[in-house]
Amino acid sequence: MFQKSSNDVTMPIPDLGNEAAGADAPSSLQNTLNDNKGKLALGVAATLGIMVFYKWREKQMAREEPEDYARLQRLKAGVKSSDASDTHIKKDEGEGSFTTRLAARKGRKDKGAGDA
Repeated sequence: MFQKSSNDVTMPIPDLGNEAAGADAPSSLQNTLNDNKGKLALGVAATLGIMVFYKWREKQMAREEPEDYARLQRLKAGVKSSDASDTHIKKDEGEGSFTTRLAARKGRKDKGAGDA
């Protein structure tokens, strides 16, 4: 339903039922969070435990298996540099960059298949 204003522009008439539902939304979200506090705390504790375990395991690996530790560090450095370069490319090239890179990659694969 629309109502004409004084300058002849159509404007929607607010639905009072939606405003009441909108007012309950924050309290509903708060109730949901309150009802699931234990589950959220358990999830956070589990995540923290896994993080501590991995850090401890990395230190153990550095002492006991230096070759594997060096390989792990190289892998981590490669992932970090890949993430940083992807972020840099996305900021510089904009939205169409993914399809451009995909087409270039496909072209390189096709050339490599023909050479073999």
